[in-house]
Amino acid sequence: MNQSPAPDVIVRPLREPDWPEVQRIYGEGIATGQATFEVEAPDWHHFDASRLTSHRLVAEGPDGGILGWAAVSAVSGRPAYSGVVEHSIYVSESARGQRIGTLLLPALADSTESGGIWTIQASIS
Repeated sequence: MNQSPAPDVIVRPLREPDWPEVQRIYGEGIATGQATFEVEAPDWHHFDASRLTSHRLVAEGPDGGILGWAAVSAVSGRPAYSGVVEHSIYVSESARGQRIGTLLLPALADSTESGGIWTIQASIS
């Protein structure tokens, strides 16, 4: 079955006030043991410093709650890799199976492409 994501979910830029919900979702992903090698979600300062500001998104539900998030990190500081990033997409435990990632990934690709990024790397475990 090819189900569409909920039409009342919007994708918008991630803002600092979203951090508590984004951090909670990050923690839920960590708890699966499949999302990352991290053992705990970072604080806002570390997240903010490690993700490219122009390419951070959230999927927001009709009630204003955050259902998922996406962001990218530079893979290298070397100029030759300036257009290469690694992405992260996390979906809230309560929103899994609702195709939230299907909304976030193309929006992230559009954002990075318009920002001069030519390669998005991913690790899938």
